[in-house]
Amino acid sequence: MTVSFIRRFVALVLGVSMAVPAFAFAAEEMPMHMTKELTMSCAALRKLSTEEKTEIVEKIGHNMDANALRPIFRCMFPGNVKRVAVVTDNDLKMNPKDREFLYFIPQTGQFFVTCKSMNTIAYVTNGEAAGSNRREWKAYFQSNRSMFAEAAQMAKDMMQEMMDMMQ
Repeated sequence: MTVSFIRRFVALVLGVSMAVPAFAFAAEEMPMHMTKELTMSCAALRKLSTEEKTEIVEKIGHNMDANALRPIFRCMFPGNVKRVAVVTDNDLKMNPKDREFLYFIPQTGQFFVTCKSMNTIAYVTNGEAAGSNRREWKAYFQSNRSMFAEAAQMAKDMMQEMMDMMQ
């Protein structure tokens, strides 16, 4: 991770918009993406199998790679990621101050909630039985809200663990 990425990450976790000073971190640079597939070209990402794309989306949700939304929307699933709803409940968002969205990928049967502060996926849930249209996806989301809340809490806990490790 770069120092600027870590600054944004800390600001997101703390819920503040100010920059975290550079001296708060070790100078050692780390790779920007933990999900190695994000270094692939757009054409290569487009050619991957559904199973490979499913795995990459899960990895991005686990790693919260900064700036990972563009490869998802433009390369892996161009025109096929469907916005389901605006996420308004703070317990379903990483940062309560950000406006986040719930998306569904019909090809993989995955829902994900965005993390605007890092332009990435906050968490992913499986929704293979979610139906075939926006109304059914929204109903699935509403009837399985506790599953989404658990996924959000796990993502928040992982983020806290990362913060603790940096101290």
